[in-house]
Amino acid sequence: QSSWLDPGNEKILIGGDFTKVGKYSRGRLARLNNDGSLDTSFESVQGADGTIQSIVVQPDRRILIAGSFTSVNLVPRNGIARLNSNGSLDESFDPGSGVDAPIYTIAVANPQWQFQPWPPRLSLEIYIGGLFTQYNGTRRMGVARLYADGTLDTTWMETAYNQFAGLHKGRVNDPANHVHDIAIQVDDGVLIGGSFARVGGGFTRDDLSNQSNITRLVGGSTEGPGNIQLVQDEYTVDENTGDLFVLLERVNGQLGAAMANVTIPQAKSGTGLADGGSDYDSVLKTVVWPSLYWKDRTNSFYGGGWMRSDAYSGVNNEPTVNAAGDKWYTEENNLVLKISEDMIVEGKERFDPQLFAPRGSLYLGGEPIALGTALGRGQAKVSIIDNDFDYGILRLTAAEYRVDEHVGKALVTVERVKGDVGEVSVDYEVVELSEMEMDELNLDGDSAAVSTGELTDFLSLRGTLTFAPGEMSKIIEVPIIDDTDSEIDEFALVKLANAKGGASLGGPFALEESVLIIIDNDYASGKLEFSAPQYSVSEAENQATVTVRRVGGSVGEVTLDYQVEEGTALPEKDFSAVTGQLSWADGDTGDKTIVIPLVNDDLVEPQKAFSVRLTAVTGAPGKLPVIGQDVVVIHLEDDDRFGALSFTSPDFFVNENSGQFVVTVVREYGTAELVSVDFETTPGSASEVVDFVPERGTLEFLPGQLNATFIVPVKDDDIPEGPETINLILTSPKPIREDGERAILGTPNMATLTVLDNETVNEPAGSIDTSFNLAAGANDFVNSIAQQADGRFFLSGDFTFVNGLARNRIVRLNTDGTVDTSFDAGSGFSDSVQEIGVQPDGRVVAVGHFTSVNGVNRNRIARLNSDGSVDDTFNPGGGANNPILDMLVQPDGRTVIVGDFSSFNGVSRKGVARINSDGTLDETFGLGDGPDFSVHAVVMQRDGRVIIAGDFKNYDGVACEGVVRLNPDGSIDKSFNSTLG
Repeated sequence: QSSWLDPGNEKILIGGDFTKVGKYSRGRLARLNNDGSLDTSFESVQGADGTIQSIVVQPDRRILIAGSFTSVNLVPRNGIARLNSNGSLDESFDPGSGVDAPIYTIAVANPQWQFQPWPPRLSLEIYIGGLFTQYNGTRRMGVARLYADGTLDTTWMETAYNQFAGLHKGRVNDPANHVHDIAIQVDDGVLIGGSFARVGGGFTRDDLSNQSNITRLVGGSTEGPGNIQLVQDEYTVDENTGDLFVLLERVNGQLGAAMANVTIPQAKSGTGLADGGSDYDSVLKTVVWPSLYWKDRTNSFYGGGWMRSDAYSGVNNEPTVNAAGDKWYTEENNLVLKISEDMIVEGKERFDPQLFAPRGSLYLGGEPIALGTALGRGQAKVSIIDNDFDYGILRLTAAEYRVDEHVGKALVTVERVKGDVGEVSVDYEVVELSEMEMDELNLDGDSAAVSTGELTDFLSLRGTLTFAPGEMSKIIEVPIIDDTDSEIDEFALVKLANAKGGASLGGPFALEESVLIIIDNDYASGKLEFSAPQYSVSEAENQATVTVRRVGGSVGEVTLDYQVEEGTALPEKDFSAVTGQLSWADGDTGDKTIVIPLVNDDLVEPQKAFSVRLTAVTGAPGKLPVIGQDVVVIHLEDDDRFGALSFTSPDFFVNENSGQFVVTVVREYGTAELVSVDFETTPGSASEVVDFVPERGTLEFLPGQLNATFIVPVKDDDIPEGPETINLILTSPKPIREDGERAILGTPNMATLTVLDNETVNEPAGSIDTSFNLAAGANDFVNSIAQQADGRFFLSGDFTFVNGLARNRIVRLNTDGTVDTSFDAGSGFSDSVQEIGVQPDGRVVAVGHFTSVNGVNRNRIARLNSDGSVDDTFNPGGGANNPILDMLVQPDGRTVIVGDFSSFNGVSRKGVARINSDGTLDETFGLGDGPDFSVHAVVMQRDGRVIIAGDFKNYDGVACEGVVRLNPDGSIDKSFNSTLG
């Protein structure tokens, strides 16, 4: 259809309707060397999805193409696009919605800069001709002129001067006219040829001229209505700002009134994408530049109209808006976006406001004249910066703090949980208990500790604790006075108040008050008591262990009896009712333990409790020890669950001629007792009776049973009908008990069974899937593939182009192999990406050799939002000091990484580490010496243990041959034989 000799390199560009050049796939565009061979360095594997009719090479060697396509390199481009010299798409040339019918020809003029008429034209003029009737939403009948950035030039073919500008079409049903070729003359005249009989223009504004398939149009410019556009490509706003003023402007002409609508298309939900309604107000407006009076050396502010001339309310040159200085103001073209604040930590989010439906009007002698107002920059990206950082919750670490009187000071720990951002503070005080507080604790007056006078037990304190960014705990030191009086245990109160800097005290993790118990040391034989008032233990531990201590004295041998008493937990059914005696020798102050055997059944039960009591103390005559805390309550946690019932996958596939499909339902997170779930099959696109036999029933799971199955009968026919779907549904899990215990549905509990038609699917197993984009390809190594739940998948590696589109080392493909343009990592990764993992929320974790992502510092690990932007809620700090070679994302959101590194964010970690979901190092994992050489691979078992492999010969000092299994805390699992290699 078209060819062009590129004089810069003497190579030949060819375009048309072909999809192959020799044995190479090429999307309707190719470049040939001067010997006729294919230039394989020119990226056009994907190319255009429709015929290319015209090619022009600009003086800077960028390439204009036009035709009947709707996308180029998988990016939407209707009818016209510009490529860089290597064949990649030049995204700085944006035609917006483009044309509504094919473009057959392009011509380029390159005049010098001109300053009359005002404003100056861009240095490159692009003329297009074809069958179209509009360009980017503005009327243009078969011929138009564009600026160098792809926006429409409204100073040519303006309907205010030439009402029927372009190729005239009298009636809707008349045959369409078109321009087939354009030539630019030295005097700026524009010759057009094609199929047309009448062209707008002549001696009057609304004239038509009879022209038979060729004519010349006048070049140059008139005053035009101009282009309405967003001033910036990107805007940033803090979430708590409330309003974002988005500046719009009217450029390249100010003839008459002009307006355009604003909309925000609702993006697919996902991390990093703002949601209309919850994040911003999607109710928008029409922006208007009204007609304003014009006078010498006065321009309306932000590009108002030229003059008011409606011939109804006054003469044409009568001012209608008050002036301030030398500017005319109007608020009708202000665009204010309402931003909604929330309390959710969600990171940076974006949305994309767009302009559409540009239009204008001018009244001449009372007649409304439509203007060809056009769009310029029609879309921008708005980023909402999250202000909901995790400053943390400040709380006391225990409900009780105990201190022996002779120690001299009590240490009370205040911790910061659920966040560490910024400097925060909290006030504290250690004071005497009031009478009301004593009553609430069921204490008598003698047990109140005193902070003043002769009987002082402690010194009261008031102060403020300040936590630096990242600091997680502080200590309050309470002075304790050691006296010689024999006393019962005494109590003081520790209180927190007035959290500042964004931190809080309330919520489910709150602990704002605790008691400080001062234990007397002035008993010769001491005091015998439980070390804590209550314990919690799981029945799976098979025993409960409680501690009894001797404090305040050690003279003589003493004994103490104990007995276990029932509560809601019953003897022999839940525990063994043991009794016994504890003894201490003279001078012995060591702790003693009582062990109570527990009954671990397989029954789902609510929490129960029982107690242990101390009785019958003995000692030397006249020197009996006293008993302090004599009862402890043990809370028994049940470890048995009915479980969650779900399908093994949301998608299943079966061949039509297989006769049946066996569906497996699994039971997870519990196997206790008998449970059941109902199942049902319903039509999707498949028909009952014709394509399958509907089934409905109940599956039962015996105690300990992990899976059960049901059968879907499938019917074969001889009709080519493509794939059809059957819905699989789980409902009504049982039992459901009054105490709240119940079986539940897991995920997925709805699935799709796709029946593959054997009359249309004829490719043999192992052959190329012809439904996948056969032109798909990357220009360098692909190191990793990771699939999302919806079937789209990520590639990572060393490539810089995929399917002819610039994608630097990471890309997301649709299920058919085309590039998913809604995921764009910008400039991408600075070096190779070795491995990627997809989180359930759609965010993707990448590791490798890189040190930055889209200009943001990220040393060898980063997380991207579902739109490709860097997730700033995942901050690894200094990251790894050498390459990360493999990784896995755990179900809890933490990530295990392995590689050649020896530290992470400045903390020693040799070859193996685990990263928290916010990017910080998990300091509870891998505390040993680690491997003595590189680790290349990591996988996780279902029980949470991790297997790593590499070049190492030792791990934590244990000999191995390049493979070990680690426990969930990162320690070596010595039950795994790692010496075989």
